[in-house]
Amino acid sequence: MTIAERRAGLACLPPITLDQVVDDPEAMRALARRSGPYEFPPRPGGFVWPTWHARWASGGALHLDAAEPLFNHPAFIAAAADMCGSNNVIPEALNVNLGTPWIAQPVMHTDMPLFRGIDEETVPGWFLQSMGTSRLFEAERINSITAVAWFYEGERGGFTFWPDGPAGESQGQIDMWNTAIVGDNDFMYHRVERIGPDAATSPSAMTTATVLDHDGDDWVVIDDGRELGRFVDRDVRLSISWRATVNDDDDASVSLAAVYDRMRTHLADGDLIATSVDDLFDEPSRQQLMHRWPGFLPVST
Repeated sequence: MTIAERRAGLACLPPITLDQVVDDPEAMRALARRSGPYEFPPRPGGFVWPTWHARWASGGALHLDAAEPLFNHPAFIAAAADMCGSNNVIPEALNVNLGTPWIAQPVMHTDMPLFRGIDEETVPGWFLQSMGTSRLFEAERINSITAVAWFYEGERGGFTFWPDGPAGESQGQIDMWNTAIVGDNDFMYHRVERIGPDAATSPSAMTTATVLDHDGDDWVVIDDGRELGRFVDRDVRLSISWRATVNDDDDASVSLAAVYDRMRTHLADGDLIATSVDDLFDEPSRQQLMHRWPGFLPVST
């Protein structure tokens, strides 16, 4: 499958599994332990669940020198080039995610897409996901490939993905120690399975300001100076997400006004709740767009 064929359909480019990411996976956990604290990423409605986040690279710039081997990882770059049939692979971002015990994610989702002219600095993430799901902005989409690497030996915490679309059969990655999947995650739905045993629960009273940090002994969940929970290192799931743009030599870009006009045209009878560009991010508009073009879908059990 080519990028052009992917744009025309609902499937994604076939993922590639890597059985070994680095020579010293313990060094990745040590790097995470000393690089906190970690915060919650913005989520629609201020919803919180126990997965914390930090950016080790963004916008093509490395923010943590010790993460350079992952940012310019030869196997990630080679797999992305192989998937897309292009050697024009440019590392763009490196995000670290840390999860404490919790239920499986109740939804499958795609990653937040990239577009020329509009990005997460100018619009909310949920809006970018609706733009991506709508398939109305493929000419302005920035092609990207994601590698997700895991450094976790605790209980469960697997990765489930739907390479043939959300209605197709799912596949699972169970081995979370020093492995990775290089995937078309802007199009490939995926989710994290339960982390920890059935009896494990997340800390109570968490807010959007709750952080996760390592105190030299354990991982500690902290909110406004109060300790909400404490976990041994083994019980915290570490994943690192690498993203690169691929063969992005187009120059078409889109403005927010053009997004508004295109969405209004393609909704039934032009029935867009937002009456102007300024209303696009209001709560009624968010609910309408996420219902019509969701980046999240329920997982049937």
